Amino acid sequence: MMDDVLSQIKLVKETMHVQEEILALCFNEEERVNDRVEALQ
Repeated sequence: MMDDVLSQIKLVKETMHVQEEILALCFNEEERVNDRVEALQ
């Protein structure tokens, strides 16, 4: 039982880490696009 809970916690932490990386990529892309738009204006 406890092993199952610990496995679930580990999985949630790993999933959250992946989501954080995806968000960081999105923000970086947004900044890149904003910089490009600004350069074109």
